Amino acid sequence: MFVRTVAEAGCLACIPAYELLRPMLVERKRQHPKPQPGPPTPDDPELLGWPYWASRGGNVPSFVRTLVEAEIHACAGDHELLRPALLKLKGRYPEP
Repeated sequence: MFVRTVAEAGCLACIPAYELLRPMLVERKRQHPKPQPGPPTPDDPELLGWPYWASRGGNVPSFVRTLVEAEIHACAGDHELLRPALLKLKGRYPEP
């Protein structure tokens, strides 16, 4: 579910946004060719509140909403791969 959602976001993203996602997708594929179960994503103080705002109609492109959905379903290892892209996107689309 996580990889499918991130890949969907990659399909919706413009080229600069896709360039943020590609390294994470390649690394995810290299590290885990098959999904591995894991604990739920830990709370992240730097992202606290922003994923909720982005997923609930914040002024962000659809690929960002899709990535936030992926983050919600991510295990701890997937969260670590996705986190750098989310932090960059948070900088581009801050909460008002």
